[in-house]
Amino acid sequence: MDANRLIIPIASASAALARYDQMLKGMHNGEILLAPLRNQEAVGSSRMEGTVSTLDDVLRYEADQEESGNEPEGHYRNEAIEVFLYSRALSAAQRSIEQGGPLSSFLIKSAHKVLLGFGRGAHLSPGEFHALEMRHSCKPIKVRALRFSKRDMRL
Repeated sequence: MDANRLIIPIASASAALARYDQMLKGMHNGEILLAPLRNQEAVGSSRMEGTVSTLDDVLRYEADQEESGNEPEGHYRNEAIEVFLYSRALSAAQRSIEQGGPLSSFLIKSAHKVLLGFGRGAHLSPGEFHALEMRHSCKPIKVRALRFSKRDMRL
């Protein structure tokens, strides 16, 4: 592989990220630029997990949710709500870290609780670790893990 072919694109991307970061620091409310990126990431990541929704569905739900002050009436697909909750969980975790909170099991459990607060995962003890037994070399061991995969969540 020719490393010289990668240096210019990497340097260009790094410079663009530095400019973007500086622009965010200079803004009174950087969330204006971050929210659309977070929503796009939530839609894309959820699609990889098998939850298909559009950015329009999520934004429409988010606007109605903010306008009504609570959960809108049931004319939304569960997929749009799940993607919205994914975005909300990311936002809450980001705020916690920005306010000096550590990256901890509490933070992960809190984000997991928001993520599975509604829909297919609501009955799976959101925000709790689950003990899974794994076998390695014929000896059972206990592992603490969270279930994040939406494919595992069936009603």
